[in-house]
Amino acid sequence: ELLTFAGRDLHNDVRVALVRALWNFLEDTRTWAIFADLLETADPSVVAIIARTPANTLSPSAQARLIDILGRLGTHADPAVRLNVLRRFRDLPVTDPEGRLSEPLFIAVQSDLPQEVEAASNAIFATYASRQADVIREALILLLPVRRALLIFLNALTSAVRARSLY
Repeated sequence: ELLTFAGRDLHNDVRVALVRALWNFLEDTRTWAIFADLLETADPSVVAIIARTPANTLSPSAQARLIDILGRLGTHADPAVRLNVLRRFRDLPVTDPEGRLSEPLFIAVQSDLPQEVEAASNAIFATYASRQADVIREALILLLPVRRALLIFLNALTSAVRARSLY
């Protein structure tokens, strides 16, 4: 029934509810196809719900689909959408053993928007700090010539280290 709703012209609030309802079917490839179709055409509120898709119970194949979606959202044309997905990484971290999210995160960490640089820095630490220090090293090297972004990145590193030392 949800699949038939996805093809209809729906109010944004109903489309948000549809995306949320589809979270119960994340192992079905049709769910991910619907999410992918909505990325470019939907209202930012709909895209925000897609960005919040939980990752904690996903199979490896569904996790890979989520990483693909999040990577696409990380380079979205709307800065509000990019910020939303970047903050998602901090709030709801994902595992990215192949480093597929590093490219969109590296693009975001070089943004002209200080909020995006900060959110991307936090996303890099949340995603890669515990298992893939080489990604953090690459980001640091990338930012060496960009002093403002480097300072934001180092502040995020300090915060990440402090947060981990509390546990």
